[in-house]
Amino acid sequence: MALAADQRTIPVVSGLLRDLGRTELLDGTILDFGCGSGRHVEEWRDAGRNAYGFDPHSSAAKDINHNRFLSSRDLPGLAGCFDVIFSTSVFEHVMDYDAALRQIAHLLSPAGVSVHFFPARWRPIESHMYVPLGGVIRARAWFELWAAAGIQAEPQRTMRRRDVARCNARYAREGINYLPAEKISRVASRHFREVAFAEDSYVRHTESKWCRRLRSTVGRGGIAQWLYRTFHTRALVLSSPIPRHWQDTEITSDPVPVTATEPEPATHLTALAPDVSVH
Repeated sequence: MALAADQRTIPVVSGLLRDLGRTELLDGTILDFGCGSGRHVEEWRDAGRNAYGFDPHSSAAKDINHNRFLSSRDLPGLAGCFDVIFSTSVFEHVMDYDAALRQIAHLLSPAGVSVHFFPARWRPIESHMYVPLGGVIRARAWFELWAAAGIQAEPQRTMRRRDVARCNARYAREGINYLPAEKISRVASRHFREVAFAEDSYVRHTESKWCRRLRSTVGRGGIAQWLYRTFHTRALVLSSPIPRHWQDTEITSDPVPVTATEPEPATHLTALAPDVSVH
């Protein structure tokens, strides 16, 4: 499937690995953690890479090529199988960072690298609800204010404003989780010996329209990097996973649809027994 230039993950992941001097990992096995429909798995496979996808909620990916998409049952038996694990716009939905990072550490090879791109905590407009600072302000009155001002996601256009506010307030509590960078680093350090943020590489290599405008205005230096990591996108890099025995874990990811007036209860990913291997 064709992706717009600013939607492609290969340039930024490859560029980041090049900056780390680890491009040999691209010849290994790659996992899109939280792959959704599988479009980025197809992007990598179309480029000749050995890529797989995992998503606890999406069945669409399995319809493309079931041999390339993993279920929660597969994960326990795949310790150390992936040389590169990446995600895009996933971690803002992870409610239990410790469980998610434990699973990624289990799946990553000892010499592998895991990179994750997700919206910044202080992004001025929260990218799912379109509510200003919706990632950090969770007061019901805040969502009522912006619903009264007519701020709605496209699927909410037919909803009453009070229902939009109620839906968004619940989504902010149960569907998104923008942790401060210090807390992310602290949790990640339980499972990886090397934890870093790499917005400098992201700014250099992304084809994001917003970043291109930023580079043309203030260049690629420290100011651009600070603006990007503070108000737009974080780039988390993890390596040297700490070996642990597999434990059943629950990962909550995007459980409450922003379009629902009465959202369904949160769903969970529970790791079960393995039944396939990756070759």
